[in-house]
Amino acid sequence: MRDERGAAAGPTSGLTRSAFLRGAALTMGASVGGLVLGAGPAAAAAGRVPGQSAPTTDGLTATFIGDLTGTANTGRFRVGGTDLGMPIRTPDGRMLFIFGDTFAEDTSDGTFHRAPVGLYSSTTDLNSKVVFDGAVGADRDPNGAARSLIEYDQIAPRFTTILPSDIIAVGSRLVVHVMVVDGDFPNVRRTENWYSDDNGRSWHLGCRIPSQGADADGFGKWGRMFQQLTWAVNPADGMVYILSSTFARDSGIILSRVPQQHILDPRRYQPWGFTSGTGWQWGNPPTPVLGGRFGEMTLRPVDGKWLFTFHASRDDVGDYRIDAMVFDQPTSDLTKAVRTTLLQIAPWDNESVTGVAQLYGGFVIPGSSLNDFHLAVSQWNTGTLWPYHVQQFRFQGLRDRFNV
Repeated sequence: MRDERGAAAGPTSGLTRSAFLRGAALTMGASVGGLVLGAGPAAAAAGRVPGQSAPTTDGLTATFIGDLTGTANTGRFRVGGTDLGMPIRTPDGRMLFIFGDTFAEDTSDGTFHRAPVGLYSSTTDLNSKVVFDGAVGADRDPNGAARSLIEYDQIAPRFTTILPSDIIAVGSRLVVHVMVVDGDFPNVRRTENWYSDDNGRSWHLGCRIPSQGADADGFGKWGRMFQQLTWAVNPADGMVYILSSTFARDSGIILSRVPQQHILDPRRYQPWGFTSGTGWQWGNPPTPVLGGRFGEMTLRPVDGKWLFTFHASRDDVGDYRIDAMVFDQPTSDLTKAVRTTLLQIAPWDNESVTGVAQLYGGFVIPGSSLNDFHLAVSQWNTGTLWPYHVQQFRFQGLRDRFNV
């Protein structure tokens, strides 16, 4: 039996993802100027046009490049409504973007539900906008449609959806971290690492990681804070460094690491923690390295520094946004790191280049530099169920503005 979204039906009543995010938005103050975001009809115009630029609150230059998804852009792969889109450079030189819940129509409640899905791009000039020219699974679909990375119900039939949190390239292998959601949102039953050794064409289950409670691999000490993550290989030592938080957007961030050759072995992961006896040390119980409430994140080494972009709320009143930090090492004190706002929330009837209604995501696109970087940013009107898409934004001047 399957529910109306095409996912395997569970025994619970099930809070939908849109209801979860809509509730989270209200909790985080997504009412701007008296307008509750997502409660009314979508604006006729987005409030920005491709190529339009504007200064951010800290003096960077933001440019709206354009829509990446939607039937007008990705319909040939039966990708209409979708979100997320974390990208990686594949071993063969292309880009692969991994998206979340995906539907054939321009809506978040359509037909042919799949998750996660992957689209390829051979784009070399980011300023001309990323264009997709291939899809994972198109070679096994009679209509050339993007298919789920893994036909998951063959190995675990009970789930609501599976959402990606980040993808990494480790040598010639790609690894994607996913959250298996079962029943009510945001109930993450476990997370998993899937891997591909053929540029993302085929995917395999690498390991499963419990999301809470004690277990044989010792992941109980991470609790729920190893659900939504971002990771990157440190060129200096070859280790994979991981910043992670809860899927519910209700906690700070912790730091972990693992030797890249053991990325599929949960027993080899080490948390970074502080005790009065040892100070900060690997192997201690994890201690938050940054307080607050966080959503989607991207950590990438760029120009000899670390660029960290993230969806966050700075206070209990709201004001959620996409911010960026720059720091020297993964173990740098993030409470003292440079922080700037890239995009902030806006009502649907008053959007702009830097004000985006119901924004989330914010994944760094390969080919970016500190002074000129591009993000894949999601937007979802949870009231009307469209727009539900990914857009591309460009930001210039981070290095100059903060002298890093």
